[in-house]
Amino acid sequence: MNYIREIVSGKKKRMKDAGYNLDLSYICPRIIGMSFPAEGLEITFRNNIKDVVQFIKERHGNDFHIYNLSGRSYQKEKFNGQVSDFPWEDHHSPPINILFMMCKHIDDFLSNKLANVVFVHCLAGKGRTGTAICCYLIYSGRFQTAEDALTYYAKKRFQVGGGVTQPSQKRYVKYFEQIIKGPPITPVLKYITSLTLVGIPIFSKHSCRPYIEIYNVKENKLQLIYTDKKSHSEQKKFTDLGNKELNIIKLQILTPFVVIGDVLIRVIHNGKFKNIFMFRFAFNTAFIPEDNTLTFELKELDPDKVVKDQRFPDYFYCEVKFTDYCKCKNTTLFDNKCKDCLKFMPEVKNQWDTIHEIMDEYKQHSIHESKIILFGDPEFDDQNEVLYSIKNPQILPEDFQYQDDEDDFDCDDMEYENQLGKITEKHEKEDEDHHEQYNKQHRDTFFKHTM
Repeated sequence: MNYIREIVSGKKKRMKDAGYNLDLSYICPRIIGMSFPAEGLEITFRNNIKDVVQFIKERHGNDFHIYNLSGRSYQKEKFNGQVSDFPWEDHHSPPINILFMMCKHIDDFLSNKLANVVFVHCLAGKGRTGTAICCYLIYSGRFQTAEDALTYYAKKRFQVGGGVTQPSQKRYVKYFEQIIKGPPITPVLKYITSLTLVGIPIFSKHSCRPYIEIYNVKENKLQLIYTDKKSHSEQKKFTDLGNKELNIIKLQILTPFVVIGDVLIRVIHNGKFKNIFMFRFAFNTAFIPEDNTLTFELKELDPDKVVKDQRFPDYFYCEVKFTDYCKCKNTTLFDNKCKDCLKFMPEVKNQWDTIHEIMDEYKQHSIHESKIILFGDPEFDDQNEVLYSIKNPQILPEDFQYQDDEDDFDCDDMEYENQLGKITEKHEKEDEDHHEQYNKQHRDTFFKHTM
């Protein structure tokens, strides 16, 4: 059974110690990422919840808290009820307030007692888990940039490559960094006016028939607010003309509508026999620049495998155009926003009021304090060592060089999207290959000092 689990967990570092073989990695001595604690048939390829319970009790006693991002439930009483749920859609970015609520909860718990540790999981323990952990690394004050946090997580959770790979999840870690660094901002109301694709993706005989779906991203659900889908024969066909200057698709929003807060856009090919997912991306309207244009290169589109998809020309990019709903800016706080826009945003205002309340109370830890928060003993802080080894791989043996995932044991992201039917269906398909165990000497030494 461990053989199957190891294949499914892929290149993630596993805890193989004292009889355990778990998809679980110590990102820092006090921050642990893992896959879903499963029951029933699912234990054939995920962590058995009984093993996770036993491991936690043996290593950490009652000094732990679990953060469940999966949207699925299990018997919390097995963990003495010490589980908090912060769910969002698999492979997608979260409503941004969830990240702040979770980070504050983690920080309060770790600050309360030196022996306390946190476990974070989604399903595979990769993308959503990494998004949450990277945001907390920034929140702790030890990591100054999203890029450093993402790089560190990838190295500590994976033997090679991996980490947070979905571009929209990375985008939201960067959003988190911007909010932490200030100044205060708020989402703005915008009209979406058009979506332009530069380059013709080939999804049917040198052509495609794209339509769009636009969603409001709410807590643990997606709300469809617009689509221009027609019958196959009525959907406009765009043919590759063999000329970069002419290969442009402009999808005009004939009836402009307002978007606010977290937004997801999916582009789908209207096929004769079945529709085929092309790509998606997510953003928050608080981060739309003054020129009212968002541009997404191929490497910035979800899923991450789009960048290697031969159906897209290498120069492909997507551009979204907006117009202002009113004169309010993202620097206009809610107390100063106009009545017209406030009437559209009660739910979004509540979300951002939560963010602002957390930020009003937020006091970044000193470097020394942040080392204790993450590592327990500051001497175990390996941030510089890990980041330097990745940024300067030439100084390391080949076995330790940071590599891209060329042979992920990962189900096809395109097929996943095509099988969604409704965007809110859940599915599992984040897997890779290879493994490594955590540095036992550091962990045991740390708990010798703190227990």
